[in-house]
Amino acid sequence: MSVAILEKVRQWIESQNLFSPEHRLLLAVSGGKDSVAMSFIIKELGYSFSIAHMNFMLRGEASNEDEAFVEALAQELQVIFHGKRVDARLESLPKESTQQTARRLRYNWFAKLSNDFNYQRTLTAHTANDNAETILYNLSKGCGLKGIIGIPPLNGQIARPLLPLSTDAVLAYLASKKLRHREDLSNASDKYARNKIRHNVLPNLESINPQLVETLLVHSKRFRNIEGFYREKIEAEKKAYWRATEEGNWLLNLDEFQHNPFAENLLAEWLIPLGFSHEAIMDVYDGAHGASTQLVNKGLSLIKDRNELLLFTELPSPFEPKTIDVFEEGELKLSQGKLGWEHIAAGNSLEFGDDNVAFLDFDSLPSTNLSIGRPKQGDEFRPFGMKGRQLLSDFTTNQKLNYTEKSNLLLLRFGSEILWVVGHRINDKFKITSKTQKILKLEWAKKTKASFPFV
Repeated sequence: MSVAILEKVRQWIESQNLFSPEHRLLLAVSGGKDSVAMSFIIKELGYSFSIAHMNFMLRGEASNEDEAFVEALAQELQVIFHGKRVDARLESLPKESTQQTARRLRYNWFAKLSNDFNYQRTLTAHTANDNAETILYNLSKGCGLKGIIGIPPLNGQIARPLLPLSTDAVLAYLASKKLRHREDLSNASDKYARNKIRHNVLPNLESINPQLVETLLVHSKRFRNIEGFYREKIEAEKKAYWRATEEGNWLLNLDEFQHNPFAENLLAEWLIPLGFSHEAIMDVYDGAHGASTQLVNKGLSLIKDRNELLLFTELPSPFEPKTIDVFEEGELKLSQGKLGWEHIAAGNSLEFGDDNVAFLDFDSLPSTNLSIGRPKQGDEFRPFGMKGRQLLSDFTTNQKLNYTEKSNLLLLRFGSEILWVVGHRINDKFKITSKTQKILKLEWAKKTKASFPFV
């Protein structure tokens, strides 16, 4: 029996490329049946390793006895022992269960040990039964494709060499070697959801399919392959639909996207990992113009603006108006970009068509002392080419400026009179004509911002 188990584990390690004889291995050992079996199996297979045990001080003297047992086990196997005591109850974060705290502390410590002692793999003793319980637990809570994959054989530096073994196989191995292990009495309680699945759900399902644990392990591998293909498709679609904006954010055109039959599913796959809930995403996607939600704790905002979905990291910062004197040529440097101005005599050849360049009749200006700043409520002007005045809000709507573009809008003005909506349109009142003698040329060089990692 033990020979067959050793061979099964050996083949698993090689087929999954978990680790090689050259790797420095760290075994996470609690003292329970699975981790004790893993220690002796890895030893019999000829690998060299060290053992790590964290005492969470949750079960009084029993926790200390577990620690002493594992340290003695390391001595018996003639390997290095790493031990650490930490009171998990004192280290808990808000809304974190004791189990979640223990997991976080344990894996953070494993990562530190790996860094300090150059361990290339950390081995945990998850079995095929653990995999089956994980899948059933995820299904009971509601999950996507990722939830039914189960426990991956290799996740970063974490390797699971016992995944092909059932609990019965582990117990048979321990019995054949007459090996002792520690039993955590909490495993017998149905207080925890996983224990309920272990004691009640799994046995009932095995009465239907006695090979359920093995069946789920086989399906796990198949679903991992499907999930890999699925993830590639999700990322390809993300690159196809989202584009970076000059403000460093991301924009999705809904006119194109809404025809995708998997639109809602794609949005969930893209945005849930950023911290948005499925309900919040759908509220924005299905909502009316301007519906929005903000994820404060991660500094991300999602907003629907007409036919666009915008994902951005921060709202525009307050902008205090700046005063310039265009009587002499000069420039003004701002965090948003640079504004330069110069004088040109009438009759010189001018190149039109660049929205970031404006030509004004210098002599028609109400003053050479102008200001540059943000729009104000009720602002209006006469856009170049129009006969009447128009509200700035209507102008930006007609120009199809999105939320962040409108939020970052700058105006060159004198008092309430707008001379130039910077980067967009001058006031027709100050355009150059056949009577113009002196021209003020304004040029805006917008500073673009690198987008945050998303696509």
